[in-house]
Amino acid sequence: MRFFNNLPWIGLGGFMILHGFAHSPAILGSWNLLSIDDVSRQPNFLLTNVSEGTLYVLGGIWFLAALSFVIAGIGVLRKAFWWPMMTAIALVLSFSMTILWRQDAAIGLVLNGGFMAVLMAMYLMGQLEERKFA
Repeated sequence: MRFFNNLPWIGLGGFMILHGFAHSPAILGSWNLLSIDDVSRQPNFLLTNVSEGTLYVLGGIWFLAALSFVIAGIGVLRKAFWWPMMTAIALVLSFSMTILWRQDAAIGLVLNGGFMAVLMAMYLMGQLEERKFA
């Protein structure tokens, strides 16, 4: 029965890890390691026609967003006290990148909004208190 009690946590943590890996095309594209027809190498909103160096920096931010989601997902699975803060960091990084690539990453904006809504709902329902993770 304990497995079924943990099923929502497993689902949330697993989905966050998958979301982190979903950033891979943007990372590889901005670092010019992979060319994908549906993914622009250059940002298509606010910053356009940026230099190669800037693209590598933006790819690094994509990578940090991806890594943050994977770490946050592991934190959810372990019910670590720090997972909400790591999720917030991942959301800030990911939102900033998906806004710059909004034409290519529109689904990412929706998913990030969903993660933010879940995080806020859990906070408002008192599910993020440290004693809840014991």
